[in-house]
Amino acid sequence: MGLLEMSLAGGTVILAAAVIRALGKNRLPQGTFTALWALAVLRLTAPVRLPFRFSLFTLVRRSIPHTAGPGPVPAAITAPGQAAQIVNVTLDAALPDRGTAFPVMTVLWLAGMAVCGAVFAVSYIRARRTFRAAAPVTAGPAMDWLMAHPLRRRVSLRRSERIAAPLTYGVLRPVILLSAAMDGADEKALAYVLAHEMAHIRRFHALAKLILAAIVCLHWFNPLVWLMLVLAGRDMEICCDRAVVRSLDRDARKDYVRTLLDMEERRGGLTAASGFSRNAIEERIHAVMKIRKKSFWSVLLALALVLGVGAVFATAAEPETTAAPGTFGDVVATSDGTVYVYTAEGEPIALTREEYEALIDPVEVEWWTAEEYAAWLEQEKQDLQECLGQRAWTNTDGWFTWTQEKIDETIEMYEQTLEDIENGLLVSKTVDGSGDVILAQGDGWGGYADSPIV
Repeated sequence: MGLLEMSLAGGTVILAAAVIRALGKNRLPQGTFTALWALAVLRLTAPVRLPFRFSLFTLVRRSIPHTAGPGPVPAAITAPGQAAQIVNVTLDAALPDRGTAFPVMTVLWLAGMAVCGAVFAVSYIRARRTFRAAAPVTAGPAMDWLMAHPLRRRVSLRRSERIAAPLTYGVLRPVILLSAAMDGADEKALAYVLAHEMAHIRRFHALAKLILAAIVCLHWFNPLVWLMLVLAGRDMEICCDRAVVRSLDRDARKDYVRTLLDMEERRGGLTAASGFSRNAIEERIHAVMKIRKKSFWSVLLALALVLGVGAVFATAAEPETTAAPGTFGDVVATSDGTVYVYTAEGEPIALTREEYEALIDPVEVEWWTAEEYAAWLEQEKQDLQECLGQRAWTNTDGWFTWTQEKIDETIEMYEQTLEDIENGLLVSKTVDGSGDVILAQGDGWGGYADSPIV
């Protein structure tokens, strides 16, 4: 499973999670969104294809009309009187790229990843300098509260004049960093702040943020991944807010809200120009004031939503195990790597990728240029006019008599082939030195399947 496919699948999970979050953020248990973001992270990082009948990608593929190939390839290159066999080759992602072109997209992806990594690294280094310059706290109300709420991991307290609001950092040796403005005079607000930061530590949110940053670097080109970084960060804050207020009465919740507003003002997040931050703090306040007990039905609905998103959006399309009837010579490569070559009866013969490559590798092909084909076409128009009234035969029409209408139709077909060649379609002039087999390769064309044979 390639990076782009992983990014697309993960992006659909993120989009579904964002929609569910917008509709039910104050109705569903907070763990619902934690599970959805975890599902998105797994889909973005695990290069595993999980085919499922009811996957979104299966349904999308079924809704697209299936054809044996991108379209018929005109075999009108041979002159009247020569038999022609059509070989319509469609090479897609299931077949290896044997080209030697410079991997521009890979270089761009690596460059973007390096830039993102550098930005995060510089930000982290600057933060570490601030953290190391902070003075340890060994006594006082904050330390008393910490001693009364121990964890298995040793939690340290520090105080810094360089920060405006408290924060937490560290995974194995977590540290709660308090601002110098919090002098401990308001012990209730201090307890709220410490309980909130301790909730971050219990849930390993510092590690979660590092993982999210790494995923953003990996999928920097996907805007939905950046959206996940923002929304998942907000949900971490809401999760900790709710963990604190579950034991508080309604009046105490108002005190907690005032503490939130005070912390945000210290950050400078409630200025008129900070609409994004204002929206985030408003979302947290609504989540705190509208918290409700988990009901059996809400938990059941949350479980169903997570499983549904995983089944529909995090899975892959089922591989095509069969191929539809096609035209003689058509070649179709399916998503599971199987290559189907069609017989004269229109039935597919399944080959492995290696078998198909071994079949076509020895072929030496001379391709028409647009100029050469245009010159041939001018002569062919004159030859066709001389066929007026004569009998001819094709695989499609059988025996027929050349009419002016048939001649005009054939010339139109040839002109379409010329246009396709000019647009990048490769059409063979000879295959292994013979003009009896015509090989066409490209993304799209619009011609006819048979050339008239006199």
